[in-house]
Amino acid sequence: MMLRVVTQGKPFRNVFINSEVDVYPIMSFLATADREMLYVLHLDSRNGLIAKEGIAMGALNMAHAPIREIFKGAILNNSKAIILVHNHPSGDETPSLNDVILTGKAKDAGTLHGIQVMDSVIIAGMRSMSIISITEAQWFKRYNKVPRPEASPPKHAAGVADGPRISRPKRPTSAAARLDRIERDLKRLDELMKRRQTKCAMSMAD
Repeated sequence: MMLRVVTQGKPFRNVFINSEVDVYPIMSFLATADREMLYVLHLDSRNGLIAKEGIAMGALNMAHAPIREIFKGAILNNSKAIILVHNHPSGDETPSLNDVILTGKAKDAGTLHGIQVMDSVIIAGMRSMSIISITEAQWFKRYNKVPRPEASPPKHAAGVADGPRISRPKRPTSAAARLDRIERDLKRLDELMKRRQTKCAMSMAD
């Protein structure tokens, strides 16, 4: 079976991406799209653009993509880094819970593949056409570092003398477990925000 390098459109020459600002001229067509679409930009070791690849097209407010599909083209293109780009047709550039979870999973998978997820960029719809970098959002950084609860010391049986304690190595926390904790905390945050919005709406109605 022959492996093919993934490219879409004309090849890029002397196009370098160093921040989310450089993404917009390349992906500005997403600003007028009527549904969410997810693209992956493939970069070389100098952050030069190799290719842009369409991964998924969803409904008005959601586009799903398996992690393996995100990295398949990057591996074939021998990419050093990738940038995730998707649009919000609503014009609201605020990252959703799914956006944050997908970015976290992609970053962990990129570490295993040796491909850096340089950024995850949102392009808003026609009303604002603005972009926001999820990985630079303060609240994403906060929930990407969820404090791990410390294990309580074991209780000794009554009447048994304390002997020398044997220190056991801690089991490394898997990426899936860490992402599950992040997802649970983000869901609680989302529920809290909804409750506050409901209270504000009720107070305004009164």
